[in-house]
This record gives sequence, C-alpha cells and structure tokens, in this order.
Amino acid sequence: MTEMENSYPVGIVGESHYQAAINRTREGDLVAILQELNNPYSKTGTALRVDNSNGETIGYIAEDHWLRDALIHQKKGCRASVLGIEGEPKGVVLEIHLGGEVMPVIEYGKKSIPSNAGPTSIASMARNLFKRFS
Repeated sequence: MTEMENSYPVGIVGESHYQAAINRTREGDLVAILQELNNPYSKTGTALRVDNSNGETIGYIAEDHWLRDALIHQKKGCRASVLGIEGEPKGVVLEIHLGGEVMPVIEYGKKSIPSNAGPTSIASMARNLFKRFS
C-alpha cells in the first residue's frame, strides 16, 4: 500500500472554543490525539482530544466518528498532522495515519506535554538539527 492509502482526512469539532490555540497552529504541524478520561461533556465520559505541538487543545474528534472506535476499542495508534485550517471561525482538518503507538491517556482538565516535533517542513528540521549540533 502507498502512504496515501494509509492516510485519512478527519475534521474535528469544538474549534470555536479554541480559536486562540488554532491561531498558533500551522498546516503541517504534528498534533497529539489523547484519550481524555472523565470529560463531563462526553456521553461516555471519554473524549478524543486534539492538542497542538504547544500542548494546547484545538478541538475534539466527534463521538460518532469511526476513528474513535479504531483508537479506543481496537487500540490502534496513529500519527496526526494538520492538513488544513480555514474558515471563520477557523476549522481544522487533520491527516491521520493509523498504526504506531497506542494513544496517551489524560484526565480531563490536565494539560498535555508539548511536542518538540513542531512543523514538519525541511527548514524546520534543518533548524532543529543545527541546534542539536551547535
């Protein structure tokens, strides 16, 4: 299978509450999908929260989305990045690649640890390499 066959565009919900964090998020940035326990707004008490590389929440995966079953019940891992940001208020579409490590679990209201991955551009990777060897 090709890389394209393993990637899925997935829209998120709740973005209107996280516009400031979305303004600090760029297309191509890696994001974390976290299993958030004890979320009072979730029918089941468990939500799939999406945090940007700064550890800020930018939205959630809808409770009726197929990805929820794959990640929570089938315990599949995933890698996710921002495919697009558009509209007003801004909406976010992720690019999801299934496989890899099982997603982290976090309690509702807790802040996630920021990712050092940042944008996936070649310029960004070059800057990070330069910093490591300077």
